[in-house]
Amino acid sequence: MARTRMLTAAASVACLAAGSGTGAAQSLDVNVGFAGTVKVDRKIDAIAIGDPGIAQANIAAGKVVVIVGKAPGMTHIIPLDEKGDEISIIVVTVTPYRTADDFVNISYNSPVSGSFFLPTIKD
Repeated sequence: MARTRMLTAAASVACLAAGSGTGAAQSLDVNVGFAGTVKVDRKIDAIAIGDPGIAQANIAAGKVVVIVGKAPGMTHIIPLDEKGDEISIIVVTVTPYRTADDFVNISYNSPVSGSFFLPTIKD
């Protein structure tokens, strides 16, 4: 899985380098169920979403994209101006939301104490 993420990230960089858009590439990391914003330099007319199953995007205040994480993964969001030209390419990485149940406390007779994340391995 880590190799897939690396290849996806490398492909993203290659696409950004080869793209014809005039805006700068941006990135956003967000948890599932949480929102983040990205500002661009021109008014947004439309948005293209690479994988709408991973992230949802909406236009706010003309030059702001509000992005909500829907499922873990990586996708691109491309804001377009009124001519249909790329304003920017936003690389979005959505990570799982962690709760207190995902951590375990170690505090008795241990040289190390504190809270540690224990990932659940699923087939």
